[in-house]
Amino acid sequence: MDKETLYARWLEGDLTSEEEAQLKASNEWAELESIVTTADRWTLPAYNHSTGYKQLRDRTKPTSSRTFHLNQLYTVAAAMLILVSLFFWFTGRDEEILAPPGMTQQEQLPDGSEVILNDGSSLTYDKKSYSDVREIHLIGEAYFLVEKGAPFTVVTEQGKVSVLGTSFNVRSWGSKLYVECYTGKVEVAKTHKQILTSGMTVNVIGDEMKIDSNKDLMQPAWLSEQSIFHHEKIESVFQEIERQFDADISVTVTGRHFSGSFSHTDIEVALDMVCKPMGLNYEKDDRSNSYKVF
Repeated sequence: MDKETLYARWLEGDLTSEEEAQLKASNEWAELESIVTTADRWTLPAYNHSTGYKQLRDRTKPTSSRTFHLNQLYTVAAAMLILVSLFFWFTGRDEEILAPPGMTQQEQLPDGSEVILNDGSSLTYDKKSYSDVREIHLIGEAYFLVEKGAPFTVVTEQGKVSVLGTSFNVRSWGSKLYVECYTGKVEVAKTHKQILTSGMTVNVIGDEMKIDSNKDLMQPAWLSEQSIFHHEKIESVFQEIERQFDADISVTVTGRHFSGSFSHTDIEVALDMVCKPMGLNYEKDDRSNSYKVF
């Protein structure tokens, strides 16, 4: 019998008298007696049920209700911050009005003033400050019917147009600014200022202002589906045809000026109205809505 089995049977009290005598005669007997004597001195303290329950409860309860509420507070605060940010983003940003190519867009401004944008044009204004400072930023052409009130200013890349209450048209494409006044008074400012009254127009080219008066003007021609030009660069005229008909027009002729009009009803009628007086020709690319003027 191996030693481990002999020890196990001794601990269980399962040895015969002969096997026990053999074990006592061995060198390991004194060590075994010492182990048994030490183990007998070991005692466990009496178990206190109330104390044990309290210790168990302390180990298993949530960290603290204060931490839990703080986590909730942080979550709510973060959500509120996002909502407030979105509110100011949507309510504080500029309002933008666009007119798609080939179409006009009519809108009423917050003060009751009306604006009609010609095709391809756009304007923006600050909704928050509009009631105090009626300032419009315009790209393209627009007709304004302005209610009386705080000064009303149209800002373009080429200059500013300011009124108190009137109707007027502003065309601002490229490096030119053209203003027509129908009622009231209009102030056009760039390097210097010019006052327009009913029937007056100003053509701003660079720093030069060309004034014309005594015109029988009631509203912009483009509201009647016509575009009228006064000594305009031929390239600008064809750019306007492109916007009105959402077409591509390549022009090989430069350095010439056009005075006249074209109709918005048909692109080839419009091209005839511009090309024939200028001694120009055009041809259409049947594969696309594009034309070449030469």
